[in-house]
Amino acid sequence: DTVLPSTELQLGGLCGGVWGSCYICNKKPYMKCPQCYINQEFKHKYSAVPYCETCCTLVHSHPDREDHVPESATNPTRGIRMVLSAVLCIHTSHYVTYCRVPAPPPLVPEEIAGPSSNSPTPHSPYCWVFFDSMADREGGMGGYNIPQVEECPQLEDWLQNPAKTPSRERQAPDFVKRLISDALLCFYIREKDT
Repeated sequence: DTVLPSTELQLGGLCGGVWGSCYICNKKPYMKCPQCYINQEFKHKYSAVPYCETCCTLVHSHPDREDHVPESATNPTRGIRMVLSAVLCIHTSHYVTYCRVPAPPPLVPEEIAGPSSNSPTPHSPYCWVFFDSMADREGGMGGYNIPQVEECPQLEDWLQNPAKTPSRERQAPDFVKRLISDALLCFYIREKDT
């Protein structure tokens, strides 16, 4: 069995528009008000206060809140895009990691050297590396592990084109075979944080 991680997750429908319940009566919220902050703690947790229609009308009938502009709470204002940043793999009690990291600048500009088959996707600010903390050992039982980091060229291409992977699995580079056969945990971060 193999696992090919998704390179991105869209969470807009799962959490971008979910408002829980009305702050006052716990009914389903239909409105939200960005100007109604109960206290500073509430302001740091939420971008607006959720209300059912009845409570929203009641709260905004107060003279101090007549200038507030409640919005619909049923439609998410924006989605949240999560990007694959690492994959933890295990094989026979040995963990290894694939990480998406900032790509190093080319030693020779591509316009001079031409595209390289070992470089990440052209114009990509990221590349994938393989990290193995126990790749080699020095000194036997009383010795120490020697970690290893290797670049994984074209891993992004294999991840983004899943139709290629099953039919070409035997032709895949070893780092791709290891990732899709030993993947255990996938780590995602918000796109704006990458």
